[in-house]
Amino acid sequence: MAVQAKNFKSLTDTEIKAFEERNKLKIPQNFIGFLHRYNGSTPETNSFEKTYSVNNFIELSKFKEELPNELNIKDFLPFAEDGCGNYFLLRLHDGAIIFWDHEIEEPDSLQKIANNITEFDKKLIRDEENINDIISKNDVTFKKKWIDPDFEREMIEKGLMNKK
Repeated sequence: MAVQAKNFKSLTDTEIKAFEERNKLKIPQNFIGFLHRYNGSTPETNSFEKTYSVNNFIELSKFKEELPNELNIKDFLPFAEDGCGNYFLLRLHDGAIIFWDHEIEEPDSLQKIANNITEFDKKLIRDEENINDIISKNDVTFKKKWIDPDFEREMIEKGLMNKK
């Protein structure tokens, strides 16, 4: 698993079946596995392909109430949000993962970002991986810097920074 999550809400297969029956829809099996890992949790600082941030994963019981009015629960399930009013959606007819930007007019507001939830899960990146990638690919020079002492200590401990 690429991302560590906290405050996970346990979920049973019975609860999933009840949700499907209540909403007259079928959740793809690979998405059910994702729900069992992340339901209602908060990922530790991470991003998706360095482009989108995932603020929290929505609890299955709240999918319907979280769905933006412009979208239909028969077509999309909102499973995560970015903290800015935008949602990550499972498109039910093909299992694709869609990013919905509430500030952009349709149809451009819906952007396919992964073919399925497995691909999405693999592309979730922890911030430490982003930092390592940035450091290894860039030769950055600063004239002056201030760094949070706790963050500096953490970077030194991880071997990503030398002591002053």
